Amino acid sequence: MDDETLRTFQAAGVVEDILPHITPDHRMIMQNMKGETLAVIDPRDRSFGWPKRNGFIQPSIDAVLFEKLASHELVTTRLGMTATNLAQDADGVTITANDGDGAGHEFRAQYVVAADGGKSFARRQLNIEFPGKSETTKWLVVDLRNDPIGTPDALSLTGGPRPIISIMLPRGIRRLEYMVDPKEDETQVTSGPGLRALLNLMLDDPDEADVIRARVYTHHARLATSFRIGRVFLAGDAAHLMPVWQGQGYNSGIRDAMNLAWKLAAVVRGTAGDQLLDSYEAERRDHASAMIDLSVTAGEMIAPRTLVKKIRRVVGVQVLRLFPAARRFLAAGKHKPMPKYTNGAVVAVDRGPIPTPVGRLFIQPTVDTAQAQGLLLDEVFGTDFALVGWSIDPLAHLSATTRDALVRAGVRSFRVVPLQQLDQAVIDAARDDPNELIGDHGPLQAWFSAAPGSIVLIRPDRIIATVSGPQHAEADITTLLRRIGAN
Repeated sequence: MDDETLRTFQAAGVVEDILPHITPDHRMIMQNMKGETLAVIDPRDRSFGWPKRNGFIQPSIDAVLFEKLASHELVTTRLGMTATNLAQDADGVTITANDGDGAGHEFRAQYVVAADGGKSFARRQLNIEFPGKSETTKWLVVDLRNDPIGTPDALSLTGGPRPIISIMLPRGIRRLEYMVDPKEDETQVTSGPGLRALLNLMLDDPDEADVIRARVYTHHARLATSFRIGRVFLAGDAAHLMPVWQGQGYNSGIRDAMNLAWKLAAVVRGTAGDQLLDSYEAERRDHASAMIDLSVTAGEMIAPRTLVKKIRRVVGVQVLRLFPAARRFLAAGKHKPMPKYTNGAVVAVDRGPIPTPVGRLFIQPTVDTAQAQGLLLDEVFGTDFALVGWSIDPLAHLSATTRDALVRAGVRSFRVVPLQQLDQAVIDAARDDPNELIGDHGPLQAWFSAAPGSIVLIRPDRIIATVSGPQHAEADITTLLRRIGAN
């Protein structure tokens, strides 16, 4: 689980319930069979407010999320339903489903999000293709109680005839993963002497291992040709499947949810037009594709199956050994593609030599306000758009018409000042200021120093929508409002 996902859970108000079920700062160490360390992935940056790599057990997290969802007054949960038909018209979508007793039910909605897995019924019903490939090599995943190894983090043993992954998970769980040859019988490696022999590769006494489950998985790399047909959207595994090596399948699904949720909310509330929903595919599909490519490449480094791929791994390892900068790049997690949206609900204008950060995630440092200290920035912003000016009133540079449009869209306005200036005199002088005051500990000043403007509009998913100087803010923000159909 990465820092972007934890930030999303923060926005959803559930992160404090999630944290007891994760192991933060989860290192990945790659070694050969001689015990030599080839590479380490250990990013410690907190730019987005949370650790970048966190071990977790998905059923534990799912239970928290389901409990929170089911308790929401606007949510009804229906378990054990099987969709049998999906039809849409100009006004909405009708889903026909059967319950566990075979009785039929109909559900009507303005929009439908189909997060129904890799074998998605909705995707097939909509005739959306799902091109890509499935690896011939499979992997056995074994979860053990009462961790018999006990070392922290994750270890990848490569270079031998059977690559092995060993991962410490929360609550004393150890996960072991073994590559399974296509010629091996799956039933023989999941139980009995076959499983015992594999456990013996990592454990001195496999008979003492407390096995929770042992299953064989196939790795897929697939991407739907469309994420939206009319009023139906694909999300998560229904839209994309990727090998597990970078742990990005789950995180990519959470990115889908965050990207789509605020847009659906805005359209349903009437503060944005339906065209905003087209930006979901424009923004998410290319990034999901990049994550698939990264995961496939990582898999080829861990378990190359052809001579060319084996040579490529040898070259890659030598690069890491010879070039410290390459090792630092990998250790810091900079090989992971970050979201960068150039099309969709953003307005990026090139006005000079400084590259625009539009389309990227805004940072989340700790800040102070007139009322509280030591808050993560999103706690101050809330859940809607945020208009932020560095030491200036961003609203003063907008027309009355644009200010009114921002109010209708639920945009909150902020003025950031150095922490030293957040004294009582400034607070008293700002009582009639239309902007909320934020005291910066340094990171925001550094961010604005490297940005091509002092006024930034940040979306609810914390993607930067516009960055402007005072003289260009009106043009950029009105373009953005027009692009998303705000009125």
